[in-house]
Amino acid sequence: SNSGLFVSFRLFIASLTLTFPFILEEIQRTSCQPREVCVEVAKEYPESTSQFYLPRCVALHRCGGCCTNEAFYCTNTSHTLVNKTVSIEAGLLVMQFLALELFNNTPRLECAPFCAPAPQTDEQQQITCDVHNTLLCRCSPPDLPCASGSFWDPVNCVCVSTDTINYSDRETGKCA
Repeated sequence: SNSGLFVSFRLFIASLTLTFPFILEEIQRTSCQPREVCVEVAKEYPESTSQFYLPRCVALHRCGGCCTNEAFYCTNTSHTLVNKTVSIEAGLLVMQFLALELFNNTPRLECAPFCAPAPQTDEQQQITCDVHNTLLCRCSPPDLPCASGSFWDPVNCVCVSTDTINYSDRETGKCA
């Protein structure tokens, strides 16, 4: 009956009204923005393999999070270099303190979703997968662009003709 349908619709709207703020909160929390991350000093200076750093890790702000469209990626729009004082131990009981200056740090509000890289060729690509879900695999774009009239498909790891599939520019990763 119509009254049963109306009650179901009202329950659906009530449920959506209660749930929607939580969805918006999660989107905001995971959106592209600077985040404090732990960075291993030795990985920032891989050439110095015989040295030990104390502390081993430093806290920096780096861009992270999700964009609302898969054709975009989260990256910094600028960066600053910050000084972090660490102790360097090269051998037994030899310790010196040094202010390292080569740490990229992204200040607040300096991340933005950007257009994905320009279309690329279908050369052999490195494929990265989400370790928790192998269905979320993506190819890294090749160094050379796809031929004119085609775009890079990161899911299938090939260049695709724009004549074959008619997506909008945002969906193809082409920047306006």
